[in-house]
Amino acid sequence: MSRPEDAVEMFGSGYSCSQAILATYGEEFGMDRKTALKLGCGFEGGMGLMGHTCGAVAASVMLIGLKYGNTSAKDAGARKRTLETVKLFLQEFVARHGSSSCRGLVGRMIDTPEKLDEALKADAFARCPGYVLHAAQMLEKML
Repeated sequence: MSRPEDAVEMFGSGYSCSQAILATYGEEFGMDRKTALKLGCGFEGGMGLMGHTCGAVAASVMLIGLKYGNTSAKDAGARKRTLETVKLFLQEFVARHGSSSCRGLVGRMIDTPEKLDEALKADAFARCPGYVLHAAQMLEKML
């Protein structure tokens, strides 16, 4: 099974999109699975179910930083490469899906228990496995 398929399977088993992406790719950068799952937990539903940046996108940005990010304030080249890679990731994701926000992707707010319950009943997250898959596929090329 490929890593993108692993990420989708994790998402389907009950982990959030951000957890699935971070746990699938984090080990490559020295992040153990437990840490990846804990770190990814708060990004669910666009950061605490607030509908902001999709968790799969946020986790991907973190992984791009782990790959290319600078560790010295004077390393402008690493910073530049990181920001350029993040920009390319976001441009491709938005071009394909129309948004990088959870609210934009699922088409509704989920910031209250009632709204989340309505979204679940309406199967608003049916497209999320595809977002996880696409984010992982892009990471395969970019990392």
